[in-house]
Amino acid sequence: MSKIDDILQRHAQRQPIEDRPESDGYDAYKVTPGFPQMAFSLVHRDGSEDVIEYHNASHFRFRPASYGGDEFLSFVYDRKIAVTITGKELRPLLHAIKEHTLISLYEKRPEDAVMNDGPVVSQIMMTDVSDAAGKMN
Repeated sequence: MSKIDDILQRHAQRQPIEDRPESDGYDAYKVTPGFPQMAFSLVHRDGSEDVIEYHNASHFRFRPASYGGDEFLSFVYDRKIAVTITGKELRPLLHAIKEHTLISLYEKRPEDAVMNDGPVVSQIMMTDVSDAAGKMN
């Protein structure tokens, strides 16, 4: 089987991507293993969504939890938006971002039941820092 046939066969086996995964509980993220993406979505608890293009995201930082608190994953988007994600067990999200396989990241809603020990996104914060950068120059 040629490499192209192999790729086409793997794409044919992919499941359709839903807006919000239906499961027995909360899932913090959705990935496409082996299929790098062009962008990923940050889905906020109110249903609003921001799309982050991988090629415009930079300066990724992961900070592990200290004293039982939240972990932090932060980055800059398009040189003007600071994005901070807080939660638990966020390292798999960082790896999915590094591999460009993250497709959706879901902020936990109050009604979402956490059924496993996997990642939990407590909060997604986005701050426009373009004005602050301009004032520093």
